[in-house]
Amino acid sequence: MRFWMLGRESLWYDEGLSDWFSRLSLHNLWTQVPAYEIHPPLFYTFLKGWVALFGNSEAALRSMSVLFGTAAIPLVYLLGSLASVEGRGRATGVAAAALFALAPIQIAYSQDARPYAMLVFAATLALVGAFWLMANPGKAVEPLFGLKRNGETAGHAPWAWGALTFGMALTLWSHNLGFTLVVALLTTTLPALLWMNRARRSFMLNALFSGGVALALWSPFLPWYLRQAANVHTSFWAKPMSLEGVGSGFNYVFFLFLDPFWIKTLMMAMAGAGLLAINRERGRLAAGALAGVIIIPFALEILLSLASRPIFVPRTLIWTSVPFYVAVGAGLAIKMRWAIKAPLILLLTVGLAQGVWNRFHHQKEPWREMAQMVVEKAGTSDVVVAIPNSVAIPFSYYSSRLFPELKIIPLPAPFPAPGMDRPYPSGNVAEPGFTRADAASFDKMDCQSSSIWLVTRFRWLYDPELIAFEALSEKCDLIESGGYPALHIARFGKKRDQKNTPPATSR
Repeated sequence: MRFWMLGRESLWYDEGLSDWFSRLSLHNLWTQVPAYEIHPPLFYTFLKGWVALFGNSEAALRSMSVLFGTAAIPLVYLLGSLASVEGRGRATGVAAAALFALAPIQIAYSQDARPYAMLVFAATLALVGAFWLMANPGKAVEPLFGLKRNGETAGHAPWAWGALTFGMALTLWSHNLGFTLVVALLTTTLPALLWMNRARRSFMLNALFSGGVALALWSPFLPWYLRQAANVHTSFWAKPMSLEGVGSGFNYVFFLFLDPFWIKTLMMAMAGAGLLAINRERGRLAAGALAGVIIIPFALEILLSLASRPIFVPRTLIWTSVPFYVAVGAGLAIKMRWAIKAPLILLLTVGLAQGVWNRFHHQKEPWREMAQMVVEKAGTSDVVVAIPNSVAIPFSYYSSRLFPELKIIPLPAPFPAPGMDRPYPSGNVAEPGFTRADAASFDKMDCQSSSIWLVTRFRWLYDPELIAFEALSEKCDLIESGGYPALHIARFGKKRDQKNTPPATSR
């Protein structure tokens, strides 16, 4: 599923940036990029090595995420088997892993050259370690993580502590909002383990050391993290919080591409039944911890968005669907007649199959098609103006293959462009907005003997007053205009006599 039609769709904007970052030097990635990019550089570092081996085609760029997404499937099985009692753990694990493997949103982000599949893998690894310790509290108190056992061979405890430690560190390195996982663990599994172990000194030392190692592994990025947080606090593209936005985000994380209301209702009902079963069989601490790692990250992003600047971005929370699938799997593992269970499994399978169909008929931002449209009509002296400046990156990814001579001018300055006397509306200090002062850039452009192509993304954010469009309309005639929901392209040419000017085409 994750490799199927991997290169069919063109790269979307963010994937184009991933390719661009992967071609920078390691020194640049770790000393300059964090000053303006709002994601940690680890994913781009991994991708750089991956591209060196397999190239930077669409399929090659995405295939590393495929492996992260696929590697998470057995981890989901382990998490499911640990969440339920021993007798039904395997059934819960199989059901959870199957749901995860077929979940359209997980397939979609496993086919995306962005760090979200790595984030899901890392968070699931940490959850497996935490829930193993909850399922085996006696092992969690063994000194030195169970490595020293009076000459006996170490059991699974060191692996669990290692999964928790490195899973937390990798989550923090995967995304700047990965701290929501750490907070969820600190407020759910840690109190539960303290209660189970009566706050034994050996457990507390293990927990402190584990958290300390995770923090130490991530600490080199801390200064950059604080700087990026300050940039985001100044300006960020996320919309203000609303009930509609929260509901839409919840639907995105758990039910993306699952359109029928009945499949959503069924999965919610099975998740509720699963949590009740875990509460009955494993106790309130286990059920509460599983519910907590689903709910707390949402609540944290919402509260921070209300208290400061909006940062609620649903895709940063897709890892919370993993414990949700475990809860649904626990509901399916409840003892019931097959005359009831079989139809439930069939309904879930049909709903997921329809969601997978929807996912593979969903179009990403079509930069390949946009570049082809320009190249088919552009002359050798034509110019493409890109706003914001980073738009030049995904556009040139395709135009350089089709028409290498085509001149692309990013405005107001080439990416990255920090420190300009301009607003930075997205929170990325490399992408300045377009102002009236920047319209002077068009004075040296010729539209009498060639065309000027204006390619924009999120005009409402970077050029809300349509300054560039109006300035070119005064200088030249609009020949054609059109695009897609987030993208717009306009072609300007020679100024003609108003009486004989044909109407501009639009699509």
